[in-house]
Amino acid sequence: MTNCKVLLVDSNPIFLVVMGINLVKKGCRVTVASNGETAVKALNDKKFDLVISNMETPPLDNFTILEKAKKFNPLTKVILMSESPEASSSVDTCYLPQHADDYLFKSDVMNWVF
Repeated sequence: MTNCKVLLVDSNPIFLVVMGINLVKKGCRVTVASNGETAVKALNDKKFDLVISNMETPPLDNFTILEKAKKFNPLTKVILMSESPEASSSVDTCYLPQHADDYLFKSDVMNWVF
């Protein structure tokens, strides 16, 4: 993961800090966004290798973030994360076919980074 440019999107500020610190320790350059609008602004300003986004990113939905990430850099990997199994059905039918590279529970993302 060294020198990987990561956009981390989540409304939980503690999650952003903890994940951001651990990604930096792994050699990543991290930009955080606390909502969908901030994420899209970041995508307009920079190219990212990886976008890790929570399923809920008000006021914008994840489809908008996916669309923008792939539009600005088709090689950007996008991982969607959720805290609940209920979201998995919408991911399978809506988001993964629309260029999301993976879907993980938030706890799995944390285990992957730590």
